[in-house]
Amino acid sequence: MCTGLKVNNDENILVRAQELITYGLGLMNVHVDCASRMQSRNNKPGIVKIKLPTRDEKIKALRLKRNLMDNGYNGVYLRSSMSHTDRVAQPNLVSILRELPNGNKYHVTGNGKVILKDVAPVMGAWTRGPPVNNTDNSN
Repeated sequence: MCTGLKVNNDENILVRAQELITYGLGLMNVHVDCASRMQSRNNKPGIVKIKLPTRDEKIKALRLKRNLMDNGYNGVYLRSSMSHTDRVAQPNLVSILRELPNGNKYHVTGNGKVILKDVAPVMGAWTRGPPVNNTDNSN
């Protein structure tokens, strides 16, 4: 799933998706099987569904999605597709966490896992144990 890919007049969405994979992600040997743009429901461009030939190529593409910002695709985001059930369940889980007494200590990751939030260390605090003192003069 690709969001934020601007609409061009007379666009061939398959060619646009292939350019995104090749130049945006840097995957030269990956070919797009099919691509389609969904109808927009607001003023933003419609979501583009991109199908890659294999699961491994999909994983490669999702791992390299940070390259989009560096290659001129600012505001374009890639994510894995989710079923309707998953799309509904994720915000429901966040709502339930908000209502629990210690729910603010937890975070829902992008893949739907609930994990304990990391506590940010205080500036200057040691995070890997006490400092090592190498001024021992007992040689």
